[in-house]
Amino acid sequence: MQTPVPAGLTASEDCLTLNLFTSNIARTAGKLVPVLFWVYGGDNTNGWSASYDNLEEWVKLSDRGNGLIVVAPNYRVNVFGFMALELLSQRDPRNVSGNYAITDLITALEWVQSNIEAFGGDPTKVTVVGQSSGGTNLFAMLSAGPGPAAAKGLFAAGISLSGSPNITMSLSDAERQNLDFLHSTGCTTSECLIDLPASEVLKSLPASWAFMPNRYPADPSGWHWVGIVIVDGVTVTQPFFDAVSWQANNGSGPAVDVPLIIQSMANEVDFFRAVDVDNYTASQYKQYMYDSMTNGWNSTTVSHIISMYESLIDAGDSYRSDTLILTDVGLTCANQVLAQTIGPAFQSNVYISYVDVAPSHPYPAPPPFYIMKYAFQYAVSAPPRPSTRTAPPSSSSL
Repeated sequence: MQTPVPAGLTASEDCLTLNLFTSNIARTAGKLVPVLFWVYGGDNTNGWSASYDNLEEWVKLSDRGNGLIVVAPNYRVNVFGFMALELLSQRDPRNVSGNYAITDLITALEWVQSNIEAFGGDPTKVTVVGQSSGGTNLFAMLSAGPGPAAAKGLFAAGISLSGSPNITMSLSDAERQNLDFLHSTGCTTSECLIDLPASEVLKSLPASWAFMPNRYPADPSGWHWVGIVIVDGVTVTQPFFDAVSWQANNGSGPAVDVPLIIQSMANEVDFFRAVDVDNYTASQYKQYMYDSMTNGWNSTTVSHIISMYESLIDAGDSYRSDTLILTDVGLTCANQVLAQTIGPAFQSNVYISYVDVAPSHPYPAPPPFYIMKYAFQYAVSAPPRPSTRTAPPSSSSL
């Protein structure tokens, strides 16, 4: 269930299904082929597996090589997938709430382990690929350590396409944060919540869960999006950064140690910009950036940030300057630090991938950075392009 429901589709609480695409090789060659487990994005407030219209094409392309199976599960989103409330924790035998979507994904991976051989898939070669919030959910599963929802052993590799590693909110904080939702429903018991029609639940969806504040941060700690994926202590045992940092210092630990590709894009927030700065002059844009960022950053830091992008700003490209800075602050820098932290913590290889192909305008539907062709073809096989930055991140093993 989600809102709004895209035209031509219907929404249902009975959503825990999966789509499975098999290649000709998997069906006829008599050998097991790798499995790509696709986790869709959508801020964890919307999205569905069929919203990516080229998953089957990747299976067809794989027949040129060794074959591939794609498994694309649906999982619960917004309040149905992530609502944490004390009332709900009290009725759960694990004494937690929220992160239901993560348990959906882990259950789907367990299904793959039990059944994929019947379709010609190799359960030892499952790669989880998550786009946007799907990448965040991959990070959540990587830190799903020992416990009822442990993800260890369920997949062999992971690829995050624009996922956020900022999974830090505690269960108690989330429960307090979500009291606005509870008050909006008018319920005071868990029984009342469960009996509410899904349509009424959606009407009470917190506005902050649908708001993407793509503006300069109120303080240096980031964008301050509402915490949806949380650290509940059971499904997600601890913040991913903490898990891998502990692992780096101790040689082993709770994080799922598998080969990873962590990918981001130079103009990530292009589709979601809140302020149109395209016609700003260089001086206007510098003043706008300075005024916006000094709401929470000290003037020395802001001046240093401006100097890092000054050549691009002075060249008159306020649009690209804006999307680069917002993306770097909100995602790219965090992913690079994450990869650098995971590198010494994991026995497995960890790679950074960076896409600097500019988005097209006007946008097709879905936007080009929401499809696997963009995520992989341009990152892997595109010819070299002139850089738009002084020192863009490079793809490298850490």
